[in-house]
Amino acid sequence: MQNYLKCETKLMCFWMLGLMLLAIVVSLLSCGKHTLRQHPPDDAAGKTQGKTHEKVHEAQEGPLFDPAAGVRIGYDLLPVYFDFDRYNIRNDQVARLVTNMEALQEIAGSVSIEGHCDERGTIEYNLTLGQRRADVVRKHLITLGVPEEILRTVSYGEDRPVDKGHDEAAWQKNRRAEFMEGGK
Repeated sequence: MQNYLKCETKLMCFWMLGLMLLAIVVSLLSCGKHTLRQHPPDDAAGKTQGKTHEKVHEAQEGPLFDPAAGVRIGYDLLPVYFDFDRYNIRNDQVARLVTNMEALQEIAGSVSIEGHCDERGTIEYNLTLGQRRADVVRKHLITLGVPEEILRTVSYGEDRPVDKGHDEAAWQKNRRAEFMEGGK
């Protein structure tokens, strides 16, 4: 009887191990899909709020053009969001940088990382904070293996908000680093 229980336990362990391996394979296969999409900011709880751009991006090949902003939006490059008055990479934004690193492997040419702030603070302070945000994103991407010579940084401070509102919901969307193909 004891031998039967040992055999049944071993069989159950192998079955569970097989299910775990299957789950890992499915997860890895689903990570490789790239589609152009709109990427709202993540709040502290990991939920999404609002839109980052007023128009909805539809899946298609190549870069998109946003006529309202007059800039090209890169190949599936996700904006990175920051907390108020901070320029460190939030834990909930690390996955976005990994996704961007993978997309940057497919882009020929340079990319500009633009640092942005909300409207609070002086113009000079926000330009400095925006530059620090762009620089920390650049450094993080370089540590992930992106060649440093293709990454440029620029700060726009509070000059280019995605949401012109004057409340926390708007400010959260404006505290970001964005990516534009063809950096200077």
